Amino acid sequence: MSSPPSEPLSSFGTPNFPFQVNSQGTSGESRMPGYNFFRQATCDFSQLIGKGQLGKVYKAHLPTGEVVAVKLLYQMTGFDDKRFSNNCTQLMSTNHKNIVRLLGYSYEEHEESHVHYGTAICGVYIRRLIGFEYVPGGNLSNFISDQRLGWSIRFKIIKGVCEGLQYLHEAGIVHSNLTPGNILLDGEKIPKITDFGLSRMFKPVNKRATMSKTISYGWWGMIREGVVSKRSDIFSLGALIKVILTGSTEESDINCMDGPECVEHVRISSLLI
Repeated sequence: MSSPPSEPLSSFGTPNFPFQVNSQGTSGESRMPGYNFFRQATCDFSQLIGKGQLGKVYKAHLPTGEVVAVKLLYQMTGFDDKRFSNNCTQLMSTNHKNIVRLLGYSYEEHEESHVHYGTAICGVYIRRLIGFEYVPGGNLSNFISDQRLGWSIRFKIIKGVCEGLQYLHEAGIVHSNLTPGNILLDGEKIPKITDFGLSRMFKPVNKRATMSKTISYGWWGMIREGVVSKRSDIFSLGALIKVILTGSTEESDINCMDGPECVEHVRISSLLI
């Protein structure tokens, strides 16, 4: 397969999303091209730029010359495709400078056969994809401990995350997994919240393992009882602000501090960054 075209020189524009017709002619619902289109646009899904609980994210070069990110969701049992469609449609209506734009989605059924001990077994696979705005700077977790990230930039990141989260809450959307890995930074270090509202589309196979990965940012009501609300997002925001201010991701360094101790730690840290 030929190599992808070079990056466009202009900033991210308005791509031809959402696609109203599935150009692949598949049976499933789609608001953008399906699996085969993005298999080519991502050079056979070789341009991996991230992965999470739902699936892997790839960089895709469109025929228009624009670059987008596409998430190929893992195969999951008990997945409600109607809910997936409704949630994606709601999330596509969001528009704020501090959130990553959801550009489109598709899901389609695909029959595959495999030979198992000499017997051909046919199965139906559902491929689900979500298209996003491509943010080139990487996620916040890669920059937190970088002492070159001065106070003014850290304040800009905190302010942007707060404004983006406020927008989501006013739109009735709970993030439920606000962590440094879900804050992307563009070339100007402007933060953009990603993966918002997506966790409610599926049930984790191992809930305890899932929670343990985000315990540093999780409100105890959510961790112990599975309660997801705006309160849980605000708790996560507070933990995230601590991390951004101190430049430390060590739980023992910040999460176990009382109020005055944390304030003093932040004061000293701000003199160093």
